[in-house]
Amino acid sequence: MSSIHFLLLVIGLSGHRFVGANTELSDASGTLEIGPGLSMLTMPDYIGSDEEQTLALPFPYVKYSGEHWQVDRNLINRSLFAAKQWRLDLSFSGSLPVNSEENAARAGMRDLMPTIEVGPWLQYRFAENKQHYWRTDVAIRKAAASDLSDYQNAGWTAQAQLFAHIQWQQRNSLWQWENSLSALWGDARQHQYFYGVNDMEQTPNRALYHAQAGYSGCRLSSGLTRRQGPWWAAVFVRYFNLNDARFNDSPLLKAEENWVAGIAFAWVMEKH
Repeated sequence: MSSIHFLLLVIGLSGHRFVGANTELSDASGTLEIGPGLSMLTMPDYIGSDEEQTLALPFPYVKYSGEHWQVDRNLINRSLFAAKQWRLDLSFSGSLPVNSEENAARAGMRDLMPTIEVGPWLQYRFAENKQHYWRTDVAIRKAAASDLSDYQNAGWTAQAQLFAHIQWQQRNSLWQWENSLSALWGDARQHQYFYGVNDMEQTPNRALYHAQAGYSGCRLSSGLTRRQGPWWAAVFVRYFNLNDARFNDSPLLKAEENWVAGIAFAWVMEKH
């Protein structure tokens, strides 16, 4: 897994829809909270890798909630439609580059360029009250890879997700616990970009591999956050299972199970 998954996890966990006293910027266009943060994370080099890394990295705590735009658990979303329990957003995701020389399975291969994904995200909320809600959602995104000097079509991704949100107040602290179970899919270009091996990259220990479209695995996520005044803290874990993934015979798939776990802290500054 590349470092973007760390950023997605941390920014996602920091993006809950609550506002603390003296820590918000409100105007006609929305509400903004920002501040410096620090995180420690352990994760695989890429999903399916058997090599791991541990990082201690700063991150920006950013939360914006406006009439149309939101920076929240799913990073950047643009509201397209909302009615009762239904909501349609334009969502964004992506990945950071991978240096193939730092991973044994990819040694001698092309580096993976950073990717950006964009597409519609349809959500339906149910069983909702002041303390919790459930949500089902479907997202389809177009992916492209680029390092500004080169560009590559990285195909399409899709996911179906079941999501649960619980929150409670304890003295001066607001706690939020979120869990999700996602099924993931990708087209042939998406799988080939991350797991394919071309003619120039094959070796006696790494066979030629042309990926096909289909199931990309499942993901189970859980995150707990605490907000007290300007202080915010989080602990999170994600489990990936690639058993029966369409690319499970790729020579780059070295582990069918991966874990990502970390802790994060942030101080939310008041803005004027």
